[in-house]
Amino acid sequence: MCIRDRNNSGQIIRRYQLFNSETYEEKLSKKPKGADIAATETSSLEPKARISSITSSQGIAVINDIWYVLGTVQSTAIPDAAADLPIGEHAMLFVCSKDVTLTAVQCHVRSFGIWSREADRTKYVITVGEDYVEERNINPMRGDSKDCCLSVVIKIWDAEKLMNGQYFSLGDDEQEETKEAPKILPKIIYLDKPLPIQHLSAVSISSDLTHIALGTARGSSILVQAPDNQSSLSRVAERGVQCIELNPETEFSTPVTSIYVAKHIDEDMNPVWRVFCTCDRAFYVHEVLNRKVTSRVIIRLEAKEKAMDGRGDVIIIADSQTSELRQYKGLELVNKWPMKELGRVKMVGKQIMVIHASEKNKTLKVYDMDNEIVSSQQQYPDILAETTTDDSIYLLTKTSNSIAMHALKEKNNIDKLEAFLAKKHYDVAYKFAENEKFSEEVLADISRLYGSFFLAKVPAEAHS
Repeated sequence: MCIRDRNNSGQIIRRYQLFNSETYEEKLSKKPKGADIAATETSSLEPKARISSITSSQGIAVINDIWYVLGTVQSTAIPDAAADLPIGEHAMLFVCSKDVTLTAVQCHVRSFGIWSREADRTKYVITVGEDYVEERNINPMRGDSKDCCLSVVIKIWDAEKLMNGQYFSLGDDEQEETKEAPKILPKIIYLDKPLPIQHLSAVSISSDLTHIALGTARGSSILVQAPDNQSSLSRVAERGVQCIELNPETEFSTPVTSIYVAKHIDEDMNPVWRVFCTCDRAFYVHEVLNRKVTSRVIIRLEAKEKAMDGRGDVIIIADSQTSELRQYKGLELVNKWPMKELGRVKMVGKQIMVIHASEKNKTLKVYDMDNEIVSSQQQYPDILAETTTDDSIYLLTKTSNSIAMHALKEKNNIDKLEAFLAKKHYDVAYKFAENEKFSEEVLADISRLYGSFFLAKVPAEAHS
């Protein structure tokens, strides 16, 4: 049964395909599970590991059409990383160009997620996961103590060096002097207290890589920043970060279901960092100014299923209890739309992507709320991971015999306008052209076409 999308006035929203789609598919290996990921003895640019080896994915990042895929693989060929893990289960970071795997590195014992950011004119891949950590790395007072524990760490990888295979990969036991550049390790950021990965529930990274917010299953959050509150974390010493603990009101001490960190300039021109959180009872915010923290509830939302994403000071929340999408600008609710099909949400520029799961497949819809249209609708069997930019959507999907990478890139405004006019949807075309600041001449041409189209539908006797 197809559920028609409607706007706030109850009118049916028109649907289009305003994204160009490319797909690259890799067939799953018929070899025994894990046979493709034996430790490499050769150059890391020619690994035996392939993305078809992954059993699950913890996320993807895409930089200049290079895919960085974070996934879990199983192989008896890789030595166990931890005694309490199932034999052969490991977190791997794959670097792929379309359907070709360039390199693969073992990045964590367990992985949580992956992001991409740019800072100081360098593009970075950031992974968050769990590793064995010496206590002196999280507690300098322990001096030379080598006691270890499992804790969440943040790793920052130079995307270009990662693509070129300059990081340690499978089979690299030590840094050897060769004709090639010596292998390196990523920058590792340690928290000031151990945090098991099962207590981590959400992560958000600021657009300039100066702040990282971690939501926990206990309801508290952690804001990671440089000591000067403004430097990129890619340049801060591994143990030189500040970790600020953010605690909500007692009644909201339930797991943080989603989190988003953004910068706000207050009325005194001071930079305030806002950490927006959702739990099963509320949508609330922590405001941090010079390590001073204030917290407030924006709205009580008694819903167990909520999803959130943001761009700048614009935040979108999918609320399953009221079946609506809410749009906030800062702390103010500016719009909301009824939505019968809710799921994971991400922003694509000013548009909103919603992934809704049914029994047989997953439906991806992109809503252009400014123009009140669905700008894309696609169905996929199983979406392992997704990420978005201002004008693109990237998906990793899996079927019984293949893994595929899908790139959906938004059409330009001229092609969009032509699509509306080709369907004789002149009302949509005019609204779109007006919102996108087309010239007065273009608006006048659309009006003339609309008028001619309307008059052609009127019976001839009505003109006399």
